[in-house]
Amino acid sequence: MTRLELWPQPGADAGALGGDGVNGTGRAREMRRELGRRLRGLREAAGLSQQQVAKRVGYTRSAVSNAEAGGYARRRFWEMCDELFGTGGVLACRYDEIHQRPASRV
Repeated sequence: MTRLELWPQPGADAGALGGDGVNGTGRAREMRRELGRRLRGLREAAGLSQQQVAKRVGYTRSAVSNAEAGGYARRRFWEMCDELFGTGGVLACRYDEIHQRPASRV
């Protein structure tokens, strides 16, 4: 299995959000969709169904489906997905960026 490139290194696209951050709903919505696409890509690369991921992270299949579609998922969900897929905290970090929370060091 090849390593998926999730996002550029921190600071690589610092100007992309502009000065307003992501409080603008359109940008935040697109970022959630992109996060969901990354989750789906990781899941499919691992050969797992939504149900299998749900069982391993302690959430429902519909929660996984919702997250993949760009819907809201709690930070803990993304932390568990990071653990499952061995992504080193990048999914939770992206969640923090979307919600403008300071990223915790992993």
